Amino acid sequence: MKLSVEALQAIHNNRKTHISEYDPKWIAQFTNEAALLKRLFGKVASNIHHIGSSSIPDIKAKPVIDILITTQDLRKVDTLDEEMESLGYLVGGEFGLSGRRFYCKGDDAHCHVHVHIYEANHPSVGKYLLFRDYMINHPNDAKAYELLKTDLAKKYPNNRTKYTESKSIFIAEIFTKANTWVNKDDI
Repeated sequence: MKLSVEALQAIHNNRKTHISEYDPKWIAQFTNEAALLKRLFGKVASNIHHIGSSSIPDIKAKPVIDILITTQDLRKVDTLDEEMESLGYLVGGEFGLSGRRFYCKGDDAHCHVHVHIYEANHPSVGKYLLFRDYMINHPNDAKAYELLKTDLAKKYPNNRTKYTESKSIFIAEIFTKANTWVNKDDI
């Protein structure tokens, strides 16, 4: 079922924000879901990546597997909405981010999988991957992010929008560090 941004936002905000201990099973969950998505998307998918906090080893996170799929043509992705629904996904369209297709799968209490699809040259692709790679390589910053998310989950347990917005300054600081880190070889 294709949902409006407002309807999907209401679903997200009505689900409690919960932070879990790191679970190594998240890697297997990603691998299994990625294989399922690869069968569905076939050649439409250029790459499939595990992103988000569950991709960063040893930090607490929302128990959500975030998946980034790149494609050469979002119009081909749009033709697969019914197939995504048959796999249990809600169809969110852009869900507030231009150039993205968003899908989520879960139950009444939680979305367990988020799928973000962009054309391969979209600037968000590099940002997602840079953030993940930087955090994996900088465990002290990853732990600081864990603490922030844990505090925000307590402060905004029933408002996912406020939880997400409240991380923005920290994330901007990480991007500044990450850009310096990734460009250090260019100096």
